[in-house]
Amino acid sequence: MAEVSFPSNGPAFDPAFDPATDTGFFGHPRGLLVCFATELWERFSFYGMKYLLLLYLTKYHLFSDSNGLEVLGSYAALVYAMPVIGGLLADRYLGMRKAVVFGGLLLVLGHCGMAVEGEQARSAGGRILRDEGALQVFYLSLALIVIGVGFLKPNISTIVGRLYSRDDPRRDAGFTIFYMGINLGAFAATLLCGYLGETFGWRYGFGAAGLGMLVGLATFLHGQRHLHGQAGPGSAATAVAAGHQQGIDHLPVRAAGGGRGLADAAVPWRGRQPAQHHGGGGTAGAGLVYRHPVQPGRAQSHAGADDTDHVHRGVLGAV
Repeated sequence: MAEVSFPSNGPAFDPAFDPATDTGFFGHPRGLLVCFATELWERFSFYGMKYLLLLYLTKYHLFSDSNGLEVLGSYAALVYAMPVIGGLLADRYLGMRKAVVFGGLLLVLGHCGMAVEGEQARSAGGRILRDEGALQVFYLSLALIVIGVGFLKPNISTIVGRLYSRDDPRRDAGFTIFYMGINLGAFAATLLCGYLGETFGWRYGFGAAGLGMLVGLATFLHGQRHLHGQAGPGSAATAVAAGHQQGIDHLPVRAAGGGRGLADAAVPWRGRQPAQHHGGGGTAGAGLVYRHPVQPGRAQSHAGADDTDHVHRGVLGAV
């Protein structure tokens, strides 16, 4: 019989943390300021590049309007599709902190790559001569930005939700503040990046976008202590011990099996205390045992047994 074990990543999850007592940012958790600033600069970089993209392709590389719009449309479609994959990978493997940091690094690299202009396209003998090397760097940079947004965007929003308990009346207002950061970043990017790109050169507009993302990434890393370990992959599982503070009825956890497998289960923790884990050879043999606080001798195993509390299968980090 093995003890329950959970993965750890980054700052340890604080089981004694009560979200209701964290009011350091205008009555909201200090972690909201970290997410607010991170997303503000991420949106600054994203929209700063997006506003320049079509003009850059048509004016500098002499793309036709239709070809330029095809590139822009394909890029936008992939940006909105990738967060599904990025969120799934963060839930199952990386954890939100690593996903946000990895996405931020890719965004910084992508925006810096966009600043590589190469030679300006020119028309000669009825043909348009373009710097193909610079265009390859351009497409690679777009791909890095798409993947970076896919990892960062869904996970930073999820971290905001974890800063509040489920019944916290500040939760809706917190997301409103968070979305204000998105709008501020987009608005500032329209003015600054567009001005720099059109006036001083495309590299300055794209470079400003990359610098903004670098500031956002540094803000997120510096503010980890204010997130109380909520961005780590083990935070949802560890919260079983402090579920009464989060107001959670069914808490997804991942318990390490005695063999090579892992078991995913949503724990109906309310009114119970996690005790021990029976490890099998794989996922099928893994079960969790909970001891009732009022009846210490009563134990219930969720290893395929029929129980009065329905156990839902879950994914780690889906709180």
